[in-house]
Amino acid sequence: MNRRHRVAQPNARQLQRAITARKQAELALAEQFRYAEALGSCSRTLLMVGSNVPDWKPIVQQVVAILREAVDCTRIGLRIYPSFDLISPHEESLIYAQQPNTEPFLNYPTSRDDARPELVEAILAGKVVTGSPEELFTPGSSQAIHYAQNHVRALILLGVHIAGVWRGHLVVSDRQERTWNQPTTRLIRTGQEMIAAFIQQWETTNALRTRETQLRALGDNLPNGFVYQLYRDAAWHPTFTYLSSGVERILAVTPKEGQRDASKLYARIHPEDREQIYASERHSAATLSDSVEVVRHITPTGELRWLYLCERPRRQSDGSVIWDGIALDITERQRAAEELAHARDAAEAAAQARAVFLATMSHEIRTPLHAMIGMTTLLEETPLNDEQHHYTTTIRMAGQILLAVINDILDFSRIESGQVELEFLPFDLPALLVSSVELVAHSAHQKGLAISLNCAPELPTYVNGDETRVRQVLLNLLGNAIKFTSEGEVMLTATVERTAADTALVSFSVRDTGIGIPFAQQVRIFEPFVQADSSTARRYGGTGLGLAISHQLAHMMGGSLALQSEPGVGSTFTLHLPLAVVRQAALPQATPSDPASIQPLRILVAEDNLLNQDLIRRMLERMGHKMSVVANGHAAVTAVRQTAYDVVVMDMQMPELDGTGATQQIRALGQTVHQPYIIALTASALAGDRERALQTGMDAYLTKPVVGAELRQALAQVVPLVAASSPDRSPPSSPPTGSFAATPSIPTTPSLSREASVPLINWRVLDRLLESLGETGSMQLATLIHLFDATLPPQLANLAEAVANQDRARVKELTHRLRGGCLQLGAQALATLSHQIEQTGNPDELPVLLAELQTCYAQTLAQLRERYVRQGG
Repeated sequence: MNRRHRVAQPNARQLQRAITARKQAELALAEQFRYAEALGSCSRTLLMVGSNVPDWKPIVQQVVAILREAVDCTRIGLRIYPSFDLISPHEESLIYAQQPNTEPFLNYPTSRDDARPELVEAILAGKVVTGSPEELFTPGSSQAIHYAQNHVRALILLGVHIAGVWRGHLVVSDRQERTWNQPTTRLIRTGQEMIAAFIQQWETTNALRTRETQLRALGDNLPNGFVYQLYRDAAWHPTFTYLSSGVERILAVTPKEGQRDASKLYARIHPEDREQIYASERHSAATLSDSVEVVRHITPTGELRWLYLCERPRRQSDGSVIWDGIALDITERQRAAEELAHARDAAEAAAQARAVFLATMSHEIRTPLHAMIGMTTLLEETPLNDEQHHYTTTIRMAGQILLAVINDILDFSRIESGQVELEFLPFDLPALLVSSVELVAHSAHQKGLAISLNCAPELPTYVNGDETRVRQVLLNLLGNAIKFTSEGEVMLTATVERTAADTALVSFSVRDTGIGIPFAQQVRIFEPFVQADSSTARRYGGTGLGLAISHQLAHMMGGSLALQSEPGVGSTFTLHLPLAVVRQAALPQATPSDPASIQPLRILVAEDNLLNQDLIRRMLERMGHKMSVVANGHAAVTAVRQTAYDVVVMDMQMPELDGTGATQQIRALGQTVHQPYIIALTASALAGDRERALQTGMDAYLTKPVVGAELRQALAQVVPLVAASSPDRSPPSSPPTGSFAATPSIPTTPSLSREASVPLINWRVLDRLLESLGETGSMQLATLIHLFDATLPPQLANLAEAVANQDRARVKELTHRLRGGCLQLGAQALATLSHQIEQTGNPDELPVLLAELQTCYAQTLAQLRERYVRQGG
């Protein structure tokens, strides 16, 4: 029996589900097709236009519209910021597309301060955020209010990143409640990425286009020049890879012509200058340094013009070199420089001729003027009545004034004509300062002015320079200070600003309390024939040449002259001079004239009176001692701290700190310093003064005026103390800081042959000895030479024996004694060798030095006999 199969019929509910599923599939397929078509349209829009459009916003507007239509939402908005700066919202770009026939959106809030932190973090991280405004924003925030006012029910938020940097966001808004599916969010993300890539490409292209335009404008608009890029391959063939349009104006070659054939540009360069360019470029390529040249080029019309070339090289990996360069036409500047040089040469020649003429004329005037003054002086010494004496005195004084004017003019003209030659010889700097002040002291005292000299302790004693010119400048400054000061003081201060090697930069400052100089005139005060104003010349006289001469002399000596002044307060002129410090060994040695000076002492004189300083200095020099001078008690204490002095001659009354206070401070230093023998010096002779001085720690007491015999006797008490404390003591090899030394030390080099500056005999010592011996000096000196000849050979024999026995103590004893006798007769070389033998620590050198000593003795004795024994009798 056949069974009949039955098929189950679906009920209505099942059928409805099937139809719904089919429709959903069809809708999804349609959506997928619509989204694919939208992305294709976006891609075609962006690719067809490219990034060469002047503005990206219209193109992006089209893409946003395509995306909105595909998603079928109310609105899509895109905000792009130029940077991270959200404080300047007016710089942002807003692109949006809205559903037609819908109510426009109100302004979007720019502040994100009240956004949820997790929302901001997600957007900045590039995540797609979906939901309703109530879900995404804090109630009451500006964003929540905005979306509520615009009736938005569903949102898609997505950050826009361009070149890896967050630059804005894209917002999809719908006024219908809506759940965003994955295809929709994927479409929005893909569209956003396409927009970001297009904006990035457009910005890059536009930046390159802008930069190219800027560079081309810089090169093309360069006045009187052009820029270029020169390439040379490994074979050194040149090619101009870039030429700005200015090359055509300068060299009459178009950029294209120059790029095709570089030789056309080089052909414009003057033939004599081409090799100069080639050589400079070769050196630049070898050292990768800039090539800078000034060359001539020839225009098509045959005109010769000047070109400035500056190139900077870059080496490529294949060994070739590229230069980035600039060329400027500097013809006008070059011509102006040549004209200026010709004008300068002509002016210098005219000035030279004028100066020579002035020097000649000044000399011609000066010669008869000297005769007139001299004859007038002689006339004054003849018997004259009062009226005649008045006339002759007036003539002589007028002649002297005129001579001073002529001397200034002659000096100035000689300087300008280059006829002044400086003489650099050793001189005593402190003595020069003292004598300069002494020369003008009378003029100062006549006007009731105080005048003083203040020398720093570190001031060198002997320096090398032009003593005459230094004195001339100082006298001019001192004379001006006295001339323009009616009351108060004039002070000359000498200090050492710095020392380098054997040179000291010495500063000489002349300060006054005079009328001062107005600032407007200070800038011209060193110009010739210039005074503060015309009334100054009428009231005080003068030519206005003194400071000009001093200023030029200062520069000729390698120094400078500066001014500080305040009207009504006074002026300070400062002369800065570099002076070479002369070694003591190269100077003549003072001759001791008494037993106390056989052992030279280091003496500090603390005295504020200029004349007393000079008097004591001369006395001590005659006795053969070394000395320093300070002007107050504080300086004396400082000097004792720095130098081991044997004696301090201490004035009891000094400014700042008197002698008593200074002595107490020195004694309070105890064994931290060498305690000197202190001699009190005072103008007071009251009873009890001597006892009070000795109670403060002084060792001796002298009253003014100082008598040489008394000073010598006081110093004689010191010599045994010094000798007992240091049996082998010898004068220091260099003067103490600031010492006004008169007795040089003995050099300590190992061999006389290495000390070329030591003379065999110091004739100045012998001349002074003759002078001190009086009328019978020659006879007495001959006797001393005979005695020298009789006593020295046994001493040399004893010394040779001590050397052979290697008796070091005996050697030092004999050479020390020998050196003292040699110094008495000016036997400088013998004294030097004796000191070297005494000081040497190498026994192997002793036989050699002893042989030199014996040879030196024979030569010295021969010269002494030749000059004095035969002459004396």
